[in-house]
Amino acid sequence: MTMSVTIEGLEEVIKKTDPKILRKPLRTFFTNAGLETLREGAIHAPVDTSRLRSSLLKGGASNIWEMDSSPLPMWLKVGTGVQSYPKILDTDPRYHYRRGPFRGAPTMGFFSNVPGIIKNRYAALVGELKKAIAKGWH
Repeated sequence: MTMSVTIEGLEEVIKKTDPKILRKPLRTFFTNAGLETLREGAIHAPVDTSRLRSSLLKGGASNIWEMDSSPLPMWLKVGTGVQSYPKILDTDPRYHYRRGPFRGAPTMGFFSNVPGIIKNRYAALVGELKKAIAKGWH
């Protein structure tokens, strides 16, 4: 289970900028965006034997964390390698959240919904990326 978020215009900025200025801010941006994604995913993850939630920690068992290894990273892949139960079970209320703020809601799609939930945090991280790049020019 993985997801993809695209920053439009990033490739154009990279073409017009010294790579030394971009290297650290891009790595920091992707790392922070990945950590935010995993953190929110863990909040929404249905409770099983805690394998699923622990797999949503960077470095956790079955965690997927793969950053572009090129000098200027253009992508980060995050997710979990834990196989979830069949979608058919999500139609049965017994498999919905039992407690907490999501009580009664289906658990299906818990991770794929994260980018929409935290889009404002992504926007803030893009703002920090812009500031870091601008600081490198001065």
